[in-house]
Amino acid sequence: MPKITNKIFISILLIVFSAIILGTTTYAWFTLNNTNKVESFSATVTAGEGLDMSLDGINWFTNLSTEHINGYLFNGYDIESTHYPPQYPSFKYQANTSVDGKTIKGYDDSAASGYIQFNLKIRTKNSEKLVIYWKEATLFSTGKLWSCDVSSFVNAKGETITSDSGAIRYYAADSTRISVIKAGSSDSPIIYELPTSASNTELGSLDAADLTNAYGAVNYYHVKTGDYPLRVEEVSVPAAVTTQDALGGASLLSLTQEGQYYVGTVTIRIWVEGWDPDCLNFVLGDALTVGLAFEARAS
Repeated sequence: MPKITNKIFISILLIVFSAIILGTTTYAWFTLNNTNKVESFSATVTAGEGLDMSLDGINWFTNLSTEHINGYLFNGYDIESTHYPPQYPSFKYQANTSVDGKTIKGYDDSAASGYIQFNLKIRTKNSEKLVIYWKEATLFSTGKLWSCDVSSFVNAKGETITSDSGAIRYYAADSTRISVIKAGSSDSPIIYELPTSASNTELGSLDAADLTNAYGAVNYYHVKTGDYPLRVEEVSVPAAVTTQDALGGASLLSLTQEGQYYVGTVTIRIWVEGWDPDCLNFVLGDALTVGLAFEARAS
């Protein structure tokens, strides 16, 4: 990575979800009994000179290790003789949805589970650059091979897939969304999803949209079950940016002085968006890597 001069830089790299499928049904994300248990969550958070980060507001580091983040979220951890209970002691990874990028729910407005949310606290003594921007995002997954188990359905690209199409690789990253916002803010968060590619079709924004005739996951669900998922006629999801330029176009927060430091907190949420047309259940067994980078600017 090129050296960045005169910038406060945070990089969250290699957030890896390695999951195993516990259920056997493969209708679509709407089949809630098909969940996946996270086996590992690897993360490294690094900061530029003069910047500290914290998950708990007590212990501050220039580098947050995999042990810190994984322990804090899932296992509980001891740092400097202080014990913290895990945020998600019995985590099972599954798809959800959100109408605003802040409140995550199940598709039927039930309480969500199986998504990641944590606060990243930031502090510095540098008074010259105090405005935090979300500079970069990366989403990557290795993919899962899957062969169509119905006579045919129409995928997100409008292509007819049949049982004779052979194994096709699908990617959890194509259905993943990330939102970042100043903690406690009533504003809309910045949301990121992957741009359209050979494998991916952008979900974009929906406002009480009728997805009855939508291609992809909904069509597969209908062919598989003869029915449609609940609320398919009134789906709302917020807009997401898909480029790095758009990502860094708006500030997240300004750090404020607390004693000798300038301090602020962002809330990060990572979830698989179940209404995404590429979201079929088996992709939840994929290994997902998420990378985030923030920087501080003068304004």
